[in-house]
Amino acid sequence: MGLTTGGATVLFGLDAVTVALGDSLNVTSIAYETITGLQFGGRGAFVERSGGRWIGGGFGAVGAIEGALMASVFNVLTSKRTAKMESIMTLSWGSGQIILLNQEFPPETLAHFLHPVITRLREAQANMANASRSEGFSQVSSGSPDLVSALRQLGEIHASGVLSDEEFHAAKATVLGRGANDNR
Repeated sequence: MGLTTGGATVLFGLDAVTVALGDSLNVTSIAYETITGLQFGGRGAFVERSGGRWIGGGFGAVGAIEGALMASVFNVLTSKRTAKMESIMTLSWGSGQIILLNQEFPPETLAHFLHPVITRLREAQANMANASRSEGFSQVSSGSPDLVSALRQLGEIHASGVLSDEEFHAAKATVLGRGANDNR
């Protein structure tokens, strides 16, 4: 476990994601099959206000009104509005997680730029799910008492979004030893 602050470089290759934290000595390569999540969030574009914060007052009704008006004028003159950007990308894998702040692009733009990566990640997860299903089905069909485990694993894969509802029900029927259209 570790914590790094400062610069980071994330390279999305064909088979893996390479993360370099801080300097080039701290590099991790993560196979797409082990990635469990890629999420985008943050406030996107926002305006930060600083300065101002004057509070006015005075003696009597007239003094209070004059003080409040003067404070309003000072607040307008000393306030500063700055347009900013905040996007957060979270990359999770079997043995770690990295949370990155981007101050140039809104979250939607980052997700759009990385659409090919998201597609590649989904394909890798689907391949893993198919391999797991095949392995789980062979264990169940060979008489292994691991039926509950296979169903649980199938449910987790479905919940992660890798399998559609139809694919899930067909795979579940196969695990239970029924055809997909069999309504026993």
